[in-house]
Amino acid sequence: MVYNSFRGHLEKSVKEKFHDYGFDLAVIPEGLTSLCQPLDVAINKPFKANLCEEWHWWMVAGGAGQTAKDISDDNLEDASDDNLEDDISCDDSDIDINE
Repeated sequence: MVYNSFRGHLEKSVKEKFHDYGFDLAVIPEGLTSLCQPLDVAINKPFKANLCEEWHWWMVAGGAGQTAKDISDDNLEDASDDNLEDDISCDDSDIDINE
């Protein structure tokens, strides 16, 4: 199992649990994510940035006052995968693989 150096991953109890299930562990040194996990940079980072921006605009539009009961199934259609292609940019020119 290869994982980053998040402090929780380095806890003795976590390491022991992986060992109990027969996993060999390797930790990616801090600052080397872009080299060892290129998908984290190319996909996860832009996804999280877009999610953060969408959440911000949802909050500004009054979403903070909504509860799960307020969100109908009709409103969930807007989040379907049919609409994803409009929100995903294939232009990754702003992504620096060395970040």
